[in-house]
Amino acid sequence: MSRLAPALSTQITGVDRPFSNFDFVDREFSGSAPIRRLFSQARSRGAKTLVMEKVAAQGAVADENAELRDLFPDYQMAGLVRLSFWRTSFARKAEIAALCDADCMGWAILKLDQVGARQGWHVFESVIRAYEHPHSFATCARTVPVKIAGRKFEISGVLYCQQNGLNKACAQVALRSICSAFLDDPDLTFRRINQLAASVSPVSKPGEGLLTDQIQDVLDGLGIPHFAIFYPNLDGRQKWRSRLPYQKILYSGIESGCGALLAFTTSGPRAPGCGHIVPLLGHTFNEDTWSARGDGAYFKIGKDIRYLPSSAWMSSFLIHDDNFGSNLCVAKDYLPPKQADYVVALYPSGYAAPGFVAEVAASRYFYSLLRQLDESVNPWVNRLHRTVKNKELILRTVPITREAYCQHVREMQDWEHHTEDPATVDDLARLCPDRMWMIEVSIPDLFSTNLRKLGELLLSADLTISDRPDYQKFVLSRFPGCYMLFDRLDGRRQPRFVAASSGLQTHTPLWTRKA
Repeated sequence: MSRLAPALSTQITGVDRPFSNFDFVDREFSGSAPIRRLFSQARSRGAKTLVMEKVAAQGAVADENAELRDLFPDYQMAGLVRLSFWRTSFARKAEIAALCDADCMGWAILKLDQVGARQGWHVFESVIRAYEHPHSFATCARTVPVKIAGRKFEISGVLYCQQNGLNKACAQVALRSICSAFLDDPDLTFRRINQLAASVSPVSKPGEGLLTDQIQDVLDGLGIPHFAIFYPNLDGRQKWRSRLPYQKILYSGIESGCGALLAFTTSGPRAPGCGHIVPLLGHTFNEDTWSARGDGAYFKIGKDIRYLPSSAWMSSFLIHDDNFGSNLCVAKDYLPPKQADYVVALYPSGYAAPGFVAEVAASRYFYSLLRQLDESVNPWVNRLHRTVKNKELILRTVPITREAYCQHVREMQDWEHHTEDPATVDDLARLCPDRMWMIEVSIPDLFSTNLRKLGELLLSADLTISDRPDYQKFVLSRFPGCYMLFDRLDGRRQPRFVAASSGLQTHTPLWTRKA
C-alpha cells in the first residue's frame, strides 16, 4: 500500500506566504485542477507545511500498474509521490514524530502515468478533512490510515480518486470512493471494480467508463445493498421524476451514513449530451432556510397525510468530482430534474429497503397512533397535535442498532433534565431487534434551530416496500411521557396501541452518529 510505504526521499516545504500554490502545482504537476484543489483546501484550513515523499508502487497502486500493462503494453509509471499537509511549521523530518493526527489536514497519492507520448499526473487517492463547520455533515467519512516519515496517522474522510482515461473513468473512481467507505476498505482496487463490472457484460475499454448495469454489478459483487433508479427507462419518466425526486433518494443514502451516486447528462459547451457520475458523501444543513416552510416543500403521502422531511433543511450535497476535486458543495436543487438520469442510494447491510421507504411507512404508522396519543396530558404532545393540523410534522430517518438506540435513550436528558429509568432501558433492549430504522419526530424551530425532537418511531430493518402497513414491522414509538406499542387490529381492522410511561417528559436531542 503506497499510502503506508516507506519514503524513498522526503522534501519538506513551508507553505506560508509568499509560497505560491499555483506556481508549485504548475511547476511540479502540470497545473492539474484537482491537484490544485488539494492545495487550496489545505491553504483555506491554515496549512503551514507540505511534506512530499517519493514512494514505491505497492498495494492498489501496484495492482493498477499490472492492469495497465495488460491494457497497454508500453505503459510505465513515470512518477509516484505522497503529499501531506500540516497545521504546524517544521523543517526537519524528525519533528514529525512529535505530531498527532489533528496536526495533519490530509494526504494524497499522486501518480504520473505514461502510455507512449501521452503523460499526465492524477490523484490516485487522497483524503482531505472535510470543512469543519457545525452544519456540515460528512456522514460517510471513515478513518483512513497513512504513514508519513514512518509514523502512522489516521485521517477521517472519504477517498477521493481521479480518472486517468486508461483503466478508469468517472464511474470507477466514484465507485471506489463510495464503496471503500461503505466497506471500510481503502485498499479496494480499480482492477477489482473492473472485474466485477465485466462479470456479466465485457468492459473492453474501462477508460471510457461503465454502463448503469455494470455499476450495479459492481455493487452486487461487493455485497452492497442499494436502491437504483434510471429515470429514462421508466414510462412517463417526468411523472417519476416528480413522484420520487432524485434528491429524496440521494439524501436517503447520505443520511443512512452509506452514501449515494448521481449520474447526469451534461449540457455545457465542453461535452454536451455526455454522462458524468459523482459520489455523494454528506450534506450541509441550513437552520434558517425559508423554503422548508415558506413554499410548501412538504412530501405528500395519500390525501391528507403530510410531513416535512428533514431534507427540507438540507442546503447542499457534499460531493467529490474527479474533474474538479474533493469535498465540494452542490446546491440540492442545482441540477435540473430532467438532467438527473441515474441515482443510487446505498443502505446498510441487514436492511431490506432504503430509508425513504421506512419514512413513508412511519408516516402511516404515526397517523394511526396519533389518534390514541392523549394531547391533554402533556403540553408537548398538545403542540405535536397542533403541528400536525398545520401540516408541519417533521420526520428524520436514520438506521440504528438496538445497542445504539438503548445507549441513545440512556444518555438522553430532556429540557427539564429528566432522564429515562434504567429499568425501562433494559425493557427496550428486550423489545428491540438488532437493526431498526429510527424515524425521529419533531416540530418547526425545535428541529431546525435547536436540533431536538419530541420522540421517534422504530421500525424493523426487514421492512420492505408495500402499499399496506405491516404492524409486525412496527417496534415501538416514544413521545413525551410515554411509549406506544402495537397491540392488535380491532374489528374494523384499525390498529390499537398500548401505552407505557416514560421518564422523558419534554423534548430531547436528535441522534448524532458517532464516528
